[in-house]
Amino acid sequence: MQKGKKLSQNFENLDTWKKAMELCLFCYELTKKFPLEEKFGLTNQLRRAGVSAPSNIAEGYSRKSAKEVCYFIEIAIGSVYEMMTQISIAYSLHCISKEEKEKFYNLASEVISLCGGFIKYKKGNHNAPSVPKPKSGVRLPKL
Repeated sequence: MQKGKKLSQNFENLDTWKKAMELCLFCYELTKKFPLEEKFGLTNQLRRAGVSAPSNIAEGYSRKSAKEVCYFIEIAIGSVYEMMTQISIAYSLHCISKEEKEKFYNLASEVISLCGGFIKYKKGNHNAPSVPKPKSGVRLPKL
């Protein structure tokens, strides 16, 4: 890090981190409505994965080597996919609406796409395929 530069001028300016924070906060908003019996189950799991995504992006940003940066960004991507699974479970349990699930999936897709672009940039191979991402307007399973 350059001398005289504040930490907040670094990772907090990343679009990837900002979008992951938006997803995390939406996760907290959704889980507020979950049944009390899910407090230590699905609610806790979702929130932990939600916090993990922007946290790993920030930690990766602090690393010196591209390999280390990419490692943490890949962990963030894994956390987003974990959240998507848990959101699908929440939908199946009628904890959230179809619209909320779709909004979550769209935000998650944006985070994954931004992370994939960040990885490509750090690896210096701008023609490499990005991390596979879910398609926009994900079709929900029929119950």
